[in-house]
Amino acid sequence: STVIQAAYDPEKIHWTLGDKTDSIGLKTGWATSIQKQESLPLSIAMRLWHQWHEQGPRKLGEVTYIGQSPVLGRQGLLDTTRIVLGEVTADVYTSAVHGDIELIELYADRQSDPAEIYFDQDPQAPAGALPSKVRLQYGLESRMVFELTGIDAQAFVSQANGAGAQP
Repeated sequence: STVIQAAYDPEKIHWTLGDKTDSIGLKTGWATSIQKQESLPLSIAMRLWHQWHEQGPRKLGEVTYIGQSPVLGRQGLLDTTRIVLGEVTADVYTSAVHGDIELIELYADRQSDPAEIYFDQDPQAPAGALPSKVRLQYGLESRMVFELTGIDAQAFVSQANGAGAQP
């Protein structure tokens, strides 16, 4: 199995996938990573997932509730919230029943494919629980699927901004 790790400091997201390590600034570089269809948006989405559950959506940036939308492969309509995160936009799809995040789409612009990060919950898990599987997809191509075994809250501590603060 391949180990995936992400750590967040006041300036950067540090990302390790197997034996490859990369870093990206908290304020810039996200759009390029999405346009190149890299795996780094997984780390951005996991940070957003954590902040959403720790702070709520209103503290994440410029937030707009869009309404309910269908998502291919998901039952019923999902609540859709748009968040502007610097140079990228995130559409966050949550269950209207239990509020769990089911999908985060990260857009560099509306002309190119977004990074789609799907979160699968164990049906027996309580609302707000850690997703059991996470999948990165661009267009119709699934790029990576992994089982999530845990999150180390220390990875989200920022000395300058407080725990999990958005820059």
